Amino acid sequence: MIKRFPVEQLQVGMYVCRIERGWVDTSFWSDGRTIDSEAELCRLRECCQYVYVDTAKGSDRAKTPTAPASNVDGQGDAPQGSAAALYRHSYSVLEEVFEDARLGGSIDGNAARAVVRDLTLSVLADSNALLCLTSLKDKHDSLARKSVNVCILTLAFGKAIGIPKATLHDLGLGALLHDVGMLQVPDEILHKTDKMSAEERAVLEKHVLYGLRMLAASRACSESVLKIVHCHHEWVDGSGYPQGLKANAIGLFPRMVSIVSVYEALTRERGYSKPLSPAAALRHLYGLKGVQFDARLVEKFISTLGIYPSGCLVKLSSGEIAQVVSVSEQNRLRPRVLIVLDANGRQPPSPLTRDLAQTQGLFVKQAVEPAQLPDYLWSPLKENINKLEDDSCRL
Repeated sequence: MIKRFPVEQLQVGMYVCRIERGWVDTSFWSDGRTIDSEAELCRLRECCQYVYVDTAKGSDRAKTPTAPASNVDGQGDAPQGSAAALYRHSYSVLEEVFEDARLGGSIDGNAARAVVRDLTLSVLADSNALLCLTSLKDKHDSLARKSVNVCILTLAFGKAIGIPKATLHDLGLGALLHDVGMLQVPDEILHKTDKMSAEERAVLEKHVLYGLRMLAASRACSESVLKIVHCHHEWVDGSGYPQGLKANAIGLFPRMVSIVSVYEALTRERGYSKPLSPAAALRHLYGLKGVQFDARLVEKFISTLGIYPSGCLVKLSSGEIAQVVSVSEQNRLRPRVLIVLDANGRQPPSPLTRDLAQTQGLFVKQAVEPAQLPDYLWSPLKENINKLEDDSCRL
């Protein structure tokens, strides 16, 4: 069995079949070999965070991270623990689900449903903390992390427009698995930075059918989940794929996930484009309403996130640069923010938040594009957001 492990839990004797490579150099390690020494453990811990261990080929003495408690029937209170812990656990579980699916061709439906169940309970209790965490993106993020982001955003969208709780789970599961077929698309196509040829585009578009095949093999999904996977690339004007469906023929849930998945992609750095700010991404979606997206649903999605969504960088009337960490439904123009730079362009010595709804005379002046923030600030910003959610935003 293939298991995903944090490098801190590795031990000598484990057989590492794959490393999650980031921007750092891991050329010293070749995939598919046993850890032979403490020195190799130290090198791995220095250059990556997670690896995949084949327990059939080596020892498996470290314990798999324990999941946050889940309510078995999907009802009751939100899972205990911080939003950051739930977020990390969710994409860690999905990494393992996707890796097993990539090797075996089917999906562990029980594990995927458990992830959605906990995320649904959290979003229903308070979506702000998880929404803020979806903004902490990296161009090296895995499909699992992107999928968790789409799931969280879609659940918040569904909650806002009144999707019944019993139905919300199917919406979330479809969002979580909407791009699972990408696991079978060759890496050279997925990571291509220049324009694709017609042949390459045709291969990429087959991910929809690959996903349907994988889910059919698992027999773990309802028809509404399968329809999300099948139709989330259909456009309301009929120019989408794979069937060229129009408007209501696409179905409500696929039309919702279509909007959310494009928003999530626009706000992350990709090989061929820089990320847009959440505010700019919403403007982009608005420009495509009635063509690619359902006009009414685009407006509802913008209303759900607000003009300055959680995660958005903003400039305050004081001259400070801040990141929105939560938005009140009662006053979306006066969010709670985390200060990134003071008015003199200096970093605060410790995390500093301001609730604009409670601070007279201080307001958001304008949105700031991510590219305007120096690269060296992103790492401490992510650390501060995670610490903020760990310490303050208990679920």
